[in-house]
Amino acid sequence: MSRLSWVLVFAVAAGCAPVQRIPLEVVPADASLFVDGREVPGSPEAIELRSDRDHTLYFKSPGYRPELRVLESRTDAGEARLEPDAVQVRLRSLRPERREVRIEPDQAPAAPLD
Repeated sequence: MSRLSWVLVFAVAAGCAPVQRIPLEVVPADASLFVDGREVPGSPEAIELRSDRDHTLYFKSPGYRPELRVLESRTDAGEARLEPDAVQVRLRSLRPERREVRIEPDQAPAAPLD
C-alpha cells in the first residue's frame, strides 16, 4: 500500500470526523511505524489521524529499543485536537555504549619495594 493510499485509508475511515496532521521526526529514519496496530509503509514525515479519538504510535527498528507514544484527543471549545501535536522519537541502541577510559600513571615516583 502506497503512502497516498495509507492517508486515504485514514481519511475514508474518518468520514466527516476531524482530521489532524501530525509531523514526525524519527531516528533512525528507516524505523517501522505502527499506528493503532497497523503498519504504515515507508518513512512518512507526517501522518493524518482522526483527532476525535486517541491513537497509539509504535516505532521499532532492528538493533534498537522500540518506543510507544500515545496521542490523546482533547476537546477545547468544541474542537478536538491531538496532543502532542508533533512527535519526535530517537530510538536507543540495544548495543551498550562504548566508552573510552584512560588511566594515567601516577605522577609521583614509585617507592621502591623492599
